[in-house]
Amino acid sequence: MTLQVEIPYAGRVERISVKQENLIGVLTPSSRKAGGFESLAEALRKPLKAEAVEEFLSPGSKPLFLVNDGARPTPTWLALQALEGFLRKAEPSFLVACGAHPPPTRAELERIFGRFLARYESRVKFNLSRAEGFVELGQTKRGTSIRLNREALKAEKVFIVSSVEPHYFAGFTGGRKSVFPGVASYSSIEQNHRLALEAGVRTMALQGNPVHEDLAEAAEAYAEGREIYSLLMVLDGRHRVASAFAGDLHKAFHQAAREAEKLYTVEAEEKADIVVSVAGHPLDLNLYQAHKAIEHGKLALKDGGIMILVASCSQGVGDEQFYRLLARYGKPEKVLEAVRRRYRLGYHKAAKIAELALKAEIWAVTSLERSILEKAFMKPYRNVQKALDEALKVKGGNARVLVIPDAGLTVPKVPSG
Repeated sequence: MTLQVEIPYAGRVERISVKQENLIGVLTPSSRKAGGFESLAEALRKPLKAEAVEEFLSPGSKPLFLVNDGARPTPTWLALQALEGFLRKAEPSFLVACGAHPPPTRAELERIFGRFLARYESRVKFNLSRAEGFVELGQTKRGTSIRLNREALKAEKVFIVSSVEPHYFAGFTGGRKSVFPGVASYSSIEQNHRLALEAGVRTMALQGNPVHEDLAEAAEAYAEGREIYSLLMVLDGRHRVASAFAGDLHKAFHQAAREAEKLYTVEAEEKADIVVSVAGHPLDLNLYQAHKAIEHGKLALKDGGIMILVASCSQGVGDEQFYRLLARYGKPEKVLEAVRRRYRLGYHKAAKIAELALKAEIWAVTSLERSILEKAFMKPYRNVQKALDEALKVKGGNARVLVIPDAGLTVPKVPSG
């Protein structure tokens, strides 16, 4: 019997066929009822270890909102809708916490702010990590320089809006990441991300994770002497609000992380010979972001297996520095040697790809040119079905296949042993 599996690709839905005896399963996050707007309203009515939101956003107050950029699926516009009654009496400004990412495109801005863009566009600024205008607050115990955006440091009241999802080296996105790396300088972000090469770094890990602990320490330094309020969302597989937490940043983040772990962890019966790992939007915009789908997918891949990354990459490679490292050396071993010699921002992703290429094959269905993918140790394809059919020929008629339609928000859990 042949089964049809739907996966998103390049803004449309594609159907792939796979024999029932080959298919382990299709992994998707829990399909609990989405709370949507009401979840946000409820969170604001019951803030964690914080004053009522109407007191924080009092008439005449001038809060600075830190909001996510276009690389995250956060429905910032919905948060603003939940806060609309208070914001009409306040004087908010907005800083898009881009980290080292480029500023949002016009289309991304419209997606981030929705109908509120027309009202607030003149008050929106962006964290341009390579620009001037950063002030150092000191260093973390791991030696990371805490250089933050001057606009963020001017604010006495800060309202953080973000979503909390699994992250392969920070443990989770959201919360403290809106501050650091969100409004940090390029050099500071680079210093923190070098910790992604150390032990203790893994998806959904916070305790003992050097990257998370460094981020949290930097955020605490920023919080000293200013009021910070947060509204953090956990999204389901369709990017709808499943739950939300408001108030104290630390409390809200850890509550959201616990909920995210429940929602995004999905059990698989066994590891697969072939994993079809789809980077959902907006992770599919470029190869740099789509790499997160590889990191989650590989958790369910056998050594010697085939990873099929599915990501349109309509905006190209993304970070040129990480790609140049992959393309320069020709062999995964040499890439890893280069990373150990000297770290640059983005090199951790190159190292992760090189590590996987040493023990499995990486195939990629994208819009990128063949030569670009081949230099990144990936076999290029244009069609998902063709890639899957050829992978089955390579691995044999009894090969086991696992499909992850949104690998950015799905963390496979495979029984040990």
